[in-house]
Amino acid sequence: MSSIPYFQQSRNQATSKHAITMDINNTAAYAQMGYPASTSGTFRFFRNVDSATSAAPVFTVQQDNASDDQPAQRIQNDGTGDGIEIEHAGNLTSDAAAIDVALTGANNGNGYGIKLTDAGGAGTDVVGIETTKDSGAQLTRLNNAVTTSVAANYFYRNYPAANTGSPVVFVEQDNAGDDQPVQVIQNDGTG
Repeated sequence: MSSIPYFQQSRNQATSKHAITMDINNTAAYAQMGYPASTSGTFRFFRNVDSATSAAPVFTVQQDNASDDQPAQRIQNDGTGDGIEIEHAGNLTSDAAAIDVALTGANNGNGYGIKLTDAGGAGTDVVGIETTKDSGAQLTRLNNAVTTSVAANYFYRNYPAANTGSPVVFVEQDNAGDDQPVQVIQNDGTG
């Protein structure tokens, strides 16, 4: 296969312009590519239309062959910044989420909705997943290796009674036919 691209556009990085801009509806929706110094990103997909005008996501990646075993998307960041940063500035409805994972395959019992693998070794300041609310007044840390923490999996709340109406942690097994324990604690250490 020839290495000559089907389309190529070059521009001097010093100029404050993207190499490619595709505009629709008088800047209501556009895509810009190829300006690494831009504060809006080297690649930008933008849309500013109301719900009556839009009927699909701003950006879609679709891998449509069932036999393909490769990822639909891969992000590699060798820098010191976040790998993915999501800011949800809108008002969430009762069934909306900042991140929504829908498993619709027929054999999802063999996989994961979200899987986090830390292959960096036994670091002393690593948290697998952390969620915070109200500047740390409510905190959850999972797969926690921070040496100053009180536990590997940690649930924390610091609210007065006027702001709470439920336990910090609640475990419920609701099927009368289940014959397994609701919770098991095993300590093979000396503590």
